Amino acid sequence: MKTPAPNKPFGRGRWLHVLLRAAHLAAVVLLGAQWLDGAISGAEAAIWVALTGLLMFVLDIVRRPSHPRELAGFSVIVKLLLIVWMIVDADARLTLFWVILAGSVFFSHASAEIRHIPLFGRRPRQSPPD
Repeated sequence: MKTPAPNKPFGRGRWLHVLLRAAHLAAVVLLGAQWLDGAISGAEAAIWVALTGLLMFVLDIVRRPSHPRELAGFSVIVKLLLIVWMIVDADARLTLFWVILAGSVFFSHASAEIRHIPLFGRRPRQSPPD
């Protein structure tokens, strides 16, 4: 097993750190929800999440055109579809919210090796070192 590099302080504890970040983000969301207490409707909030998420996805595609064909990019498409479901189905919002949050934490903090797994087509070949 490889020894973690000095600049990677968590080594094997990476996923513990990711889980703690997820719990922290959930706590921040709960705190914000307490303060806002219905200041905006669930559908309106979901529309804003969908709009900003779509715009970030477009920027990711401009920066990395292969993004939608990789695991992380495909996960964004799935999240956007789940957000559309949230907009039209008030009863499913809470469950979908936590599913989207958990998926977001996983894909945003997974290693590049996992995030960039190609789903459609082959992984681009890298040129051999000189």
